[in-house]
Order: sequence, then C-alpha cells, then structure tokens
Amino acid sequence: MQFDEVKSFSINIDPYTPTSGSSYIPLPKFLADKKAIINVINKDDNECFKWAVNSAVYPQKGHPERLNTLMRQNSKKFNWDGMEFPVDERGIEKFEKQNPYKINVFEYNRKPNPVRFGGDHGPNVINLLLISNGETNHYCCLVNMTTNVSTV
Repeated sequence: MQFDEVKSFSINIDPYTPTSGSSYIPLPKFLADKKAIINVINKDDNECFKWAVNSAVYPQKGHPERLNTLMRQNSKKFNWDGMEFPVDERGIEKFEKQNPYKINVFEYNRKPNPVRFGGDHGPNVINLLLISNGETNHYCCLVNMTTNVSTV
C-alpha cells in the first residue's frame, strides 16, 4: 500500500493562557480556619505573588494578612527586575533565576494539588497556594504544610 495524496489537513490551535495570580480573594472559611495560610489583602494591585513570597521569607507577627510599610520595605530585598504582574509560570521562573528561592504552587480542589514543583523542602523553598473564584486568581503563602489542609 502506498500513500498518494492528502485530501485535507487542518490544525486547531488553542491559545495558551497561563494561570496567574492577581488580586485579593477571601479564603473559604474552612481553609482560613486552618491557620496555615497567609492571605495578604492586596485589593489595589496585581502583586499577590510578591506579597505571598514576602510573607514566606519575612513572616510578620500579628495580622500577617495586612499589606503594610514593613512588608513593602522587605519586598525591596528581592530582585523584581523585569517582572510583570500578575505573575504567571514564566514570571515564577524569572523570579527563581533572579533570587535564591524555589517556588512550589498548589491549587485547592478538596485537597491541595501540586501544579508547579520548584524544589524540595528547605529554607529556600516557598510553598504558595493559588486560589480562584472563577474570575480572579490569587496567590497565598502556605506557612504550615504539616497542618492538614486536605480535610474539609
């Protein structure tokens, strides 16, 4: 049998839209009650990735969800050169190249599911939770991975 001609050929391309975190979304009550997640309230910017990373490296005592002057000052200790907000997968890769940290990202759907693995446990590994309300995505800092956030 020999192949003689192609009668038709079509290519369907779906645009790739990487998930990115942007602005504040309240945590569902059952997750907030775990006390294992810092959800920085950033209603006026799309920099939730910056604030979640900052919360992991420079934890605040008392009201860590508040975006304050100290958090803004500490964020200047990171290299954000060329970063675009909101941050998607490419932005996380850029951040990792410019800073001595690896980022793990989890999404929550009845249990935390890893969606990005940057590195194993250690002082330079940051675990983030990406939550969504269907319209907006938002990065939060997972401060206690030993707390059972998988039970509802």
